[in-house]
Amino acid sequence: MAFKTVSTTTATRTSGAKLDLLNENLVTTAGVAVGGVTAAVAVGVATATAPAVVVNGALLSGLLVYSGHKHHEGEYLLPFLHTEDERTSLKAKADARKSARAAKALEDAPAVPA
Repeated sequence: MAFKTVSTTTATRTSGAKLDLLNENLVTTAGVAVGGVTAAVAVGVATATAPAVVVNGALLSGLLVYSGHKHHEGEYLLPFLHTEDERTSLKAKADARKSARAAKALEDAPAVPA
């Protein structure tokens, strides 16, 4: 009866040192962690040195996201500045765009075999 030899070494790609401690996953995770800590420290320093700039940037970012959402939904950012007809017209245009996108998606979808 013949015996088979089984290798117990790990089959991972390594960083070149051939140590299990320096595999690609660990080195990548360490790089991401160092990058995250660096970014957090940079935000902390910016907040400590120029809090008004950071607050204004956050407010501007939030306003841009909010206005993009309102536009996508077919609404004005400041609806009280517009008449009811203008608001209805914008909403109808947004609904038409959504319907056109949905129809295009259905056209482009692969056929399902019966």
